[in-house]
Amino acid sequence: MPIRGQFDDLDTVTTRVLYILGTGRSGSTFLANVLGQAKGVFSAGELRYIWERGFVQDRLCGCGSAFSECEVWTAIVDEAFGGRSGVDPHEMMRAQERTARLRRVADLISVRRSAAMYDGESEYLETLCALYGAIRRVTGADVVVDSSKLPAYAGALAEVDDLDLSLLHLIRDPRAAAYSWSRRKELADRSSQTHMEQIGPLKSSVLWDVWNAAAEIKWGRNGTRYLRMRYEDIVSEPRQQVETVLAAAGLGDAEIPFLGDRAVEIAPTHIVAGNPDRLRRGSVAIRRDDEWERSMRRSDRLVVTATTWPLLRHYGYSSASPDVLPQDAPPMRRLVARAGRHWTWGRQQGFGRLVEEDNLNPMDRLRGGVERWRWRRTHDIEPGTARPVWLFGVQRSGTNMIVRGLERAPEFEVRNENDKAAFSRFRLAEDAQIMRLIEHARHPYVLFKPLCDLHRAPDLLGLPTRSHGRALWAFRDVDSRARSAVAKFRDVNRRALSRVAEGAGADTWQAQGMTQGTLDEIRSFDWDQLDDHSAAAMFWYVRNKLYFDLGLDGRADTLLVSYDDFVADAESAMRVICSFLELEFRPALIAHVEDRSPGPELRIDLDPGVRELCTGLYERLVTAAERSRARFT
Repeated sequence: MPIRGQFDDLDTVTTRVLYILGTGRSGSTFLANVLGQAKGVFSAGELRYIWERGFVQDRLCGCGSAFSECEVWTAIVDEAFGGRSGVDPHEMMRAQERTARLRRVADLISVRRSAAMYDGESEYLETLCALYGAIRRVTGADVVVDSSKLPAYAGALAEVDDLDLSLLHLIRDPRAAAYSWSRRKELADRSSQTHMEQIGPLKSSVLWDVWNAAAEIKWGRNGTRYLRMRYEDIVSEPRQQVETVLAAAGLGDAEIPFLGDRAVEIAPTHIVAGNPDRLRRGSVAIRRDDEWERSMRRSDRLVVTATTWPLLRHYGYSSASPDVLPQDAPPMRRLVARAGRHWTWGRQQGFGRLVEEDNLNPMDRLRGGVERWRWRRTHDIEPGTARPVWLFGVQRSGTNMIVRGLERAPEFEVRNENDKAAFSRFRLAEDAQIMRLIEHARHPYVLFKPLCDLHRAPDLLGLPTRSHGRALWAFRDVDSRARSAVAKFRDVNRRALSRVAEGAGADTWQAQGMTQGTLDEIRSFDWDQLDDHSAAAMFWYVRNKLYFDLGLDGRADTLLVSYDDFVADAESAMRVICSFLELEFRPALIAHVEDRSPGPELRIDLDPGVRELCTGLYERLVTAAERSRARFT
């Protein structure tokens, strides 16, 4: 018996239909093909086209046979209508045209007018009931997957009494969809046309807005019958996301023949209409199609972004290009890209956390400034005696938490990554400028956070300052860091390391200090196959490995700090840091600490090779941190 899931709130199950909502070129055929490999699922494809492309044009079924020659569809038609002569496909096409036009969307989402949309269409609805019921009886399927996508057609199915309708709202970045619409894609299913329809970016964007908005307005509040999912999340974690869909549809025990986590074995299906990829079979690698990010014309991208902007943000997409921007990129482009990433992350994680992380609360900054001013009035610090403190680590590893604690001590002057006097585009200024800042400091400590300059750690510690510098290196468990990095930076880590692997990113900060052994490890992976979380984990490995490659583990002037230990026992961890820096401990230094670690139950399904490397390095870091900490407890 199937496990009853999120979509399953009816006591009597008739013909259960999982309907994929969305727009064209959103990956629905790919998803329907994969779902169709599960036991108990029959993927019918875009059934709204069965009358035109099946009955009238006799195109190829997903199994490779013509519709009229496919044994499965022949049996279904016989069961439903007593043969092909028992239904008039042209009349069905006309009925569908009357009820599913784009101009009927306003009627569909209107509570008052939607009930009247199908008045006088009883014969049409009865024919649909007969068709879907026959599919269930002939195939024995527990769930019929219909990837027709059109909201108005879903509205018609919702009016059929004997259908148990569930809706999966599949969304894809509108720029990727628009780029796909612009490409010529050959048809090989006996169509009279040689290529799929092509439309321009403006029309594609308007359809994306209308169809997705209508789908969410009509069904988005019906949580037990509606599930929304992004195409990008599916290709990033295909096994996990497909299992979520199956469980939600009531088929939690169904298995998909995945070959590892990034490929699936596709057996022939009977998808009656859809993208030509429905004819594919055999081992299919699952990878993100990101050609649009490299090849889409800038003018087209701007048109799509401007037209879809409100919903683009609503669904968690950044309006800025997700490319890893070169160091010489125009300042405005970099500003827009950064603002876009922050906005998206704020929507997902909460703008309160964004304000907290970037220290954007003006009252907190004013309060800290006043405390440091008062401290300077009562303490006379000899110029040039300040001790530089270097905070190293990988982005999204808890370094902000340490900064926020130490800046509450008035003895500290903090030079964070957005300090224009010390940093330019997150890269530390030249040594001469850094020396000037240290020499003119009016506090005993000057804290710098050069996360993009980890390779410079030994040189920075060797600067000829009167008070010898100290370094903190923060690290976090790989799963938490990878999840946080993908949430905020999306695929930036994957793009950066992919370029390094290709030899095109040797001059980027991400590659600095890297040994040949590390480079060989990066090149051992197929970066077209590696998902964003595995890439973020590999980035964690590459950057944290520098701690050992640079010989920092053997230095007395460097303290290794575990984020996980810090949030577990903040006072103990901060006391160790204070002892290391020769700073007086006070409770205010840890008042902000909150454990946000997701815990072991949310372990990410990483690439096995990446997981092995990261596990070995994490164990090495934990051992080194215990040894480092023991010197100051």
